[in-house]
Amino acid sequence: MAEPQCVDALAELFHQIGCGGVVMEDPFSARRHIANGDWDGYELPSDFIEREHVVVKAYFPQERDISQALTTGLKQVETSFGTSCRLSVEDVYEESWADSWKEYYHTIRIGERLVIKPSWEEFTAASDDVVIELDPGMAFGTGLHATTRFCLELMEKRMQGGEKVVDVGTGSGILAISAARLGAAQVTAIDVDEVAVQAARKNVVRNRVEGQVTVLNLNFNHMYENESVDLIIANLTAELVVEILPRVNRMLSPGGQFIASGIVADKWFLVEDALRKNGLLLQERLQDQDWLGIAIRKG
Repeated sequence: MAEPQCVDALAELFHQIGCGGVVMEDPFSARRHIANGDWDGYELPSDFIEREHVVVKAYFPQERDISQALTTGLKQVETSFGTSCRLSVEDVYEESWADSWKEYYHTIRIGERLVIKPSWEEFTAASDDVVIELDPGMAFGTGLHATTRFCLELMEKRMQGGEKVVDVGTGSGILAISAARLGAAQVTAIDVDEVAVQAARKNVVRNRVEGQVTVLNLNFNHMYENESVDLIIANLTAELVVEILPRVNRMLSPGGQFIASGIVADKWFLVEDALRKNGLLLQERLQDQDWLGIAIRKG
């Protein structure tokens, strides 16, 4: 269990030590969606809705010994965020894990036109809706969390169509697929997690955008830099955003945009300083409680 401001750091920790997938059960976000009328909430368990903490679940193969790395990482998260984490470990069948998150995941509208729909739910779309059908499997990225939502909202407002796009840390492929459905000419979606890559490729086919989206098992630092792109999207952490900014700056064409999220508010000073050092211009900043999403332009 974790406080809302540190869930992305926990997800990143789990991925770094080799998890097969992360699920975030965030009652704070769910309650906001219900209050806004996005969901009626009748299918969500009452014990989940009433919680005052976030649960971050990760799956690890039984043969992996991750106890030392997990203990060290949790201590670092607690120190960095001034919070406490409670660890619970249990054995589950892989099939049970792969289905458990479905209980908390339902169709959601984001921005003016974007609709994120689970593959198993029915939905009647309006004429101008852009519907993304998603089955995250064991990969991160459903649209529920504020960090993903920020990226989608900024993409919808700022994309004109015809862009060449890179999605860094694609997870389920939600941002790459949305970019394609919003008119991008070419999208390269990358992730270092093979589980995420497999889930993203299935979702690309499900949404019939395989002609626009290529999913690669690749580290952003190993991408070829000489071919400029119009838009880079990264739902990461403040530290990782700062780390990749020099490469982002080199890869963006003049006037190109960088949309980033996963930034905790009290780490904003790190990102702001890095933007200034790289000569990148802040265009828009969204905030939901402790989370920030930003749109950047290369001058």
